[in-house]
Amino acid sequence: MIDQYASSSGYVTATLGNVTFGYTGTHSVILTVTGENASSSGYAITADKFNFLALTSQASAPDFSLAAGYYATTQTVTISSTTSGATIRYTTDGSTPTEANGTVYSGPITLGSSTMLKAIAYGVGVADSSITSSAFMVVTPQPLLNVLCDVNPRFVGGTATAASGVVQGSDGSFYGIISQGGTAGDGSIFRMTPGGTMTILVTFTGANGAYPQGSLLLGTDGNFYGTTSSGGPNNGGTFFQMTPSGVLTTLFSFSGTNNAYPGPLTLERTAMSMAPLEGTEPAI
Repeated sequence: MIDQYASSSGYVTATLGNVTFGYTGTHSVILTVTGENASSSGYAITADKFNFLALTSQASAPDFSLAAGYYATTQTVTISSTTSGATIRYTTDGSTPTEANGTVYSGPITLGSSTMLKAIAYGVGVADSSITSSAFMVVTPQPLLNVLCDVNPRFVGGTATAASGVVQGSDGSFYGIISQGGTAGDGSIFRMTPGGTMTILVTFTGANGAYPQGSLLLGTDGNFYGTTSSGGPNNGGTFFQMTPSGVLTTLFSFSGTNNAYPGPLTLERTAMSMAPLEGTEPAI
């Protein structure tokens, strides 16, 4: 080709890059002038000859420094090719990288979300590499357990022990038993909203029972029922009723002669019953 804008015109040899012919037959090569030709006076570009060289080798496919898979945090990946001087283009939107499509790789890539990474390597005198692709799933794990309230001992030298389970009231709040602790050390009954706000409704002091057992049962009347394994008027435990607002009523007091130290309430069919630790089960 002749550079007509040079101070001394002469033939210029230009490397046009790789061309792939997909079928056997006659092919046309079209040269397009850009840049200075826009202000010229009808100049055209011509070529005396083309030299086609068969590509006998292929660029090595890009390698990713990070294995495909699931990751819990942001990751960084580098891309390389063993072909000297090769250019690498990559895509992160799932599209196919080519010599004209994708971002030219220049340094480590940060993956902050799930990404399909594809890359190709190419260079002068070698055929384009095959495409390397990997899926990187960056998923931040969600907590499996959210602690709404941490029960703290309310008296010196004691412990706060939550009994088994809670029961949901008709108001949507949860009601439960703490078998030890509280201001008197004899346990308490609490209410907790779904948002984790905890309110102590009843504090057991011994006189009204001590060391409540198991879980509360919600009656058809909307009140809660339970037992204490000790305390009460006869110091043998109690069977009690509590309203949703926390009004406690002792329905039965164990004295030893009528059994003592009841265990937690259980629900059998449609009736409530008590399972004392000692003696026979009294009818309620």
